[in-house]
Amino acid sequence: MGNTSFSNSRGFDLLNDVDPADWPAEHYLRNNIAYGNNNDLHNVGSEPIDDEDNSWHLRGLNASDFLSLSRDGVDGPRGPDGSLPVLDFLRLAPGSSAIDRGADVGSPFNGMAPDLGAFESGMPGDFNADGVVDASDFTVWRDNLGAVFSQSDFDVWVANYGLTTEAPGASHTVPEPAALGLVAIAALAPVRGRSRTTGVSRAA
Repeated sequence: MGNTSFSNSRGFDLLNDVDPADWPAEHYLRNNIAYGNNNDLHNVGSEPIDDEDNSWHLRGLNASDFLSLSRDGVDGPRGPDGSLPVLDFLRLAPGSSAIDRGADVGSPFNGMAPDLGAFESGMPGDFNADGVVDASDFTVWRDNLGAVFSQSDFDVWVANYGLTTEAPGASHTVPEPAALGLVAIAALAPVRGRSRTTGVSRAA
């Protein structure tokens, strides 16, 4: 779940090496991107597959959906925690058709739904994905409380109120909920908190 395969001979190879005694061992694919591979899905049909909300279900995914397809810097030093270098490589561009097109699998996400691929775009609390965390995001949260958002998402909105893509360090006063016409209420939906397995696959 949440992987990006780019410029490989095989994007996702579904050859199953699970002992038949342990079957059914169905392939479960969600929120993945396969782009620029010789074959995005290999060995399809040889094993059970449950694949929804992946890039191969979209029409017209192209280079403009990404900030960059340049590999420059990918072999740079990792962060102190072992994380990958922070680059534009394979991150989704604003307006990408892969933004908010994934399935909610219990992992944190920005916007109305998870993005496809290894990297989540946007900012925490920017529920309408307009590049600023402001009162309009409160309206989106309020209107979708219980169906998409929970009380914890309100807390994220408060913590990030005033942030913009142009000035990520800015801080602003959060308006009182009463001023927005609603007092925050208890969550009606469970908190999304499971860890997200992500990765970028690139042939050597």
